This record gives sequence, C-alpha cells and structure tokens, in this order.
Amino acid sequence: MNLSAKPSRRPSAKPASKSNRQLEAAGIPSSKAELLCVGVVFLVALLLYSRTLAPTVTPTDSGELIVVAHGLGVAHPPGVPVWAMLAHLASLVPLGNVAVRINFSSAIFAALACAVLTLVVAELMIAAAYLPAWKRAAQQRKKAGDSRIDRLLVFAPALGAGLLMAFSRTLWSYATITEVYTLNALLILIVFFLMLRWRRCIIADRREKGKRVTIHDSWLYAAAAVFGLALGDHHVTVGLTLPAVAVIVYRTQGLRFFTSRRLIYAALISVAAMVALTSH
Repeated sequence: MNLSAKPSRRPSAKPASKSNRQLEAAGIPSSKAELLCVGVVFLVALLLYSRTLAPTVTPTDSGELIVVAHGLGVAHPPGVPVWAMLAHLASLVPLGNVAVRINFSSAIFAALACAVLTLVVAELMIAAAYLPAWKRAAQQRKKAGDSRIDRLLVFAPALGAGLLMAFSRTLWSYATITEVYTLNALLILIVFFLMLRWRRCIIADRREKGKRVTIHDSWLYAAAAVFGLALGDHHVTVGLTLPAVAVIVYRTQGLRFFTSRRLIYAALISVAAMVALTSH
C-alpha cells in the first residue's frame, strides 16, 4: 500500500516545480513579494485613516447614512443596500459610539481598496512579463546576475500606486467619514483584479501550451458576481466601468466571447448576485 501511494504524489510535485522554473525563467516574481506589498499598503493606509478618523457625525449625508446603517433602513436613491448591510455589521462592534464604528468601516474599505489596487497594478506588470521582449530581457538579467530587478519592475509600480491612492485627497476625505464611495471603489477594483487575473491565466496558458483555454473562467464568474454586488452599492458609477471590462474581455478572448454561452452565464451570475442582496 505504501508503494502504491508514493507514485501518486510524484506527478503533483513535478508540474509544480516545473511551473516555478518556467516562471523564474520568464522573470516573473513570486507571490510572496506581491503579498508583502499588499500588506504594507493596507497597514499604512489603515493607520493613516485611523489617526484622522472623524470622531462623530459629519456634514452632508453622514447623519442619514448612519441612521440607515444602524437601523437597516433605505437611504436616498440609489438606496445603497449592500453598503447598508456591511455598515450595519460595523455598527454592532462594541467599540466607541455608532458614528465612529461606521466611520471606521469606511477606513477599512478604503485601505482594502488601496491594497487591491496594488494587486491590479501587479497583475498588469506580471502579464507584461509574458511578452517576448520581457522574457529576453529577463534572461539577459539572469545571466548577468541582476534577477532582483524583475521584482522591482513589477512591485515598485504596484506599491507606488497603492500608496499614492492611499494618500490621495479624494479617497482620504471619504475614508474618514461615513460615505458609500470607499466601498464602491473597493468593489470596482476587485472586479478589475479578478478580470486581470483571468486574463493573465489565459495568456500564460496560451504562451506555454499554444491553445485557447476556458478552465480559468471561475475568475471571470467571480468578477461577474462582485460586479452584481457592486451594482447594489452605487449602480451609476459601477455601470460606467462596463466598457472597460468589455475591453479586457475583447483583448483576451476576442469577439467570439460575446457570442458564447459564457457571456450569458456571467450576466446571469451578475444579476443573481445583485438580486440576492438587494431584495431585503
């Protein structure tokens, strides 16, 4: 029994090591450095917003939204049901007054949005690493012993983008009060991250195997579900991102995707997610 169990482990180990060697040869950094950048951006942003958090109710829509979140009511159009439910959970935390609790939820959403932007830029840079020009340059740097520059080329822009967004005036102003826009930014960026990860996986398989694949569509359907949830936060802003999502799909799969069942599945998932959390 032991002899029959050993061969079953070897096939799973060899492809993984082979895949790692291929990524290193292509100059693509490991995910550990990516997660480190994400963690740094999140902690810096959250510390910044926590230190400047509004201690009570602020002008404009803050008072109305706090009442809506605390009592699970309905705000002015578009109603923001997804934000109301998440902010209601934050209002149940037994720390400080209700206004501070919901203000802090905005800080968390904003810090997460900055972290996800770091992932988005990293995905763009890593996808570029599959281009032939990048591979040739990476191989030359590897021969010269300058492989560390690959990590800098990928993660320096990602880290910089996340920190720039964290310190941006607009996001900072919304991250310290009760507002729906930080959650809106977070959900939109999650959609783009999932779509870009889907694109990167397909590009990688296409480069290595030389064929079109659909086994990575779970990323696509996850993006569709998050898109549906985002429509329950601020549908006008989220709807404006649809052309950009369509461009990503077109650049990845071409026009044939828009005539396939996969588009219908993604649309149904998006609508189902929206209805599930907005019918309360």
